[in-house]
Amino acid sequence: TGALKYDRKKRMWALSITYSFEAQQKDLDPEKICGVDLGIASPVYCATNDGYERLNYPGGRVEAFRRQVERRKRQLLRSRPFVGAGGRGHGYKRRVHAVDTISDRVSRFRDTENDLISCAVVDFAIKNHCGTIQMENLSGIGEISVFLKNWAYYDLQNKIEQKAKEVGIAVKKINPKYTSQRCHKCGHISSENRKTQADFVCEKCGYSTNADFNAAKNIALKDIEKVIETSLSSNRKQTA
Repeated sequence: TGALKYDRKKRMWALSITYSFEAQQKDLDPEKICGVDLGIASPVYCATNDGYERLNYPGGRVEAFRRQVERRKRQLLRSRPFVGAGGRGHGYKRRVHAVDTISDRVSRFRDTENDLISCAVVDFAIKNHCGTIQMENLSGIGEISVFLKNWAYYDLQNKIEQKAKEVGIAVKKINPKYTSQRCHKCGHISSENRKTQADFVCEKCGYSTNADFNAAKNIALKDIEKVIETSLSSNRKQTA
């Protein structure tokens, strides 16, 4: 079914179409999990729960575009006092036209980039026969990172879920707390393990790797929330 609507703001017609489909099975194993870590350096970093397969989607394009947009916004703000009569006229709509244009560019870029990223994530899961994708529950993400909130990772997750559903991959949301501090090799949890934004070095076993890869490995672990809670409870008893 479809519906044709006119967008008064953008002055264009849009056709909205809904459809149904049968999930396509592609030799997927529900016990093989693809963990998806969301970050700033890399929009997504994927890893599987039983191997060293990984997908690092480079974040250079996202960061470069973000800087470009922020620079343009600052230029508009600085030039506002010197705007000509043409910019001051015709009321509020004329004044905010430039800002609306930037917002439209951001929206289009975000939609295109998130579509590319979500395709890459699902293709990675299919290639490695992962029947399950585990991602972070983004509740309260605005309190953690303004950038993650502004980049609309909710939109990215929705796109991943939609594409995963089309091929029969289940999607689960997990609490990401401590996944960046836990060593996926020995299970030791400590804020000291995360030496920098990019590097992970376990203070207990000495294992070192990319910090996002380590987090993705933890997110890919089955029942990771229970595993972390058990580990923390054990540590509390030992220090009591």
